[in-house]
Amino acid sequence: METNIQSLIFTSLTVPDLRQLFRNEIENYFSGNPLTTSHNQNPPDKFITIQEAASFLNLSVNTIYGLTSRQVIPFMKTGKKLIFLEKDLIAYIKNTRQKTVAEIQSEANTFLANQGTRRKVAT
Repeated sequence: METNIQSLIFTSLTVPDLRQLFRNEIENYFSGNPLTTSHNQNPPDKFITIQEAASFLNLSVNTIYGLTSRQVIPFMKTGKKLIFLEKDLIAYIKNTRQKTVAEIQSEANTFLANQGTRRKVAT
């Protein structure tokens, strides 16, 4: 019975009306789809507990306490609770990346090349 009602509704619409209906539905679908949202919009901050931070960083809770007491990793404190932003922990991981020998050599060569030009300008 429902199929008959749906076919009656669609057959009473003109082809331009159907096109506009589909266009509107597609626009509505994609406007709410997170994959198509603008990159300028920042996702909401995800707050995590110390246990979640330890799991995220693959460290023990005691190690996390040590890193926070030495202020090595970013954190917030509400009362006695430590809270972390997931994006801050990701930035922490990225900042602790060790450079390769090739990267260090490239930086050294760039530094030495700039040192040579500075001396020439100064003399």
